[in-house]
Amino acid sequence: MKELVGSETADPAKGTLLDRARSLADGSGGREPVAKAIEAVHEWQQRHAEARAADDSGYYDQALPKVIGEKDSTGEYFDRVDTELRRALAHEQDDFRHSADDGRGALTGLAAGAAVLAVLGGGGRGARHRAQAVGVPVSGGRQGGAGDAKADAGGPQWRAPRRRPCAR
Repeated sequence: MKELVGSETADPAKGTLLDRARSLADGSGGREPVAKAIEAVHEWQQRHAEARAADDSGYYDQALPKVIGEKDSTGEYFDRVDTELRRALAHEQDDFRHSADDGRGALTGLAAGAAVLAVLGGGGRGARHRAQAVGVPVSGGRQGGAGDAKADAGGPQWRAPRRRPCAR
């Protein structure tokens, strides 16, 4: 119980499990069930103290229903703590799934965009080579492309196309 809530104060002690759960809960959908779990823990502590006092005083028959009875027992409040923490967890998991799906959706177009850029880049390079092959001047870029020994060795970055002899 000390790890869960700390002492029997109104608020969970700093660093306890319920304190951390409360600080991590986003929005009312997460905070509300954690707050209800905290309330149920305090009720459980009160019921437990009453049952312990009755048992320690020798009134076992009065203590027993306070622990395992159907109404207002420590078991009932423990079940409430469990139920509320499950609700908070389900809400936070749902939030996480939605955020992950939104992130995945934002990245969906990235692959398609990369494919389009690859096609355009490859198409532009192919067009440059076709233009050079037929003698059309091409501006910008290196003449031979990657692996061209002359360009790689510090040769000219651009050269005029060869002139074809005129037929007379």
